[in-house]
Amino acid sequence: MSVDWTVHCSLAVTAYIHTYIIHTYIHAYIHTYIIHTYIHTYMHTYIHNTYIHTHIHAYIHTYIHTYIHTYIHT
Repeated sequence: MSVDWTVHCSLAVTAYIHTYIIHTYIHAYIHTYIIHTYIHTYMHTYIHNTYIHTHIHAYIHTYIHTYIHTYIHT
């Protein structure tokens, strides 16, 4: 009877530890995935917006430069 109780107790502790580790691992994985996705999206948006802003700025600069150049020569 004592052996059965010891085995039962060991299995319970082992199950608890395994559940804790698996739960922690899954939680950490999901947490990391969400944070990684958020950072990736944020950086992507930032780079995209910066690129578009630079592109538009260059376009406007070129347009103004061409306009002034045309105006001087005309």
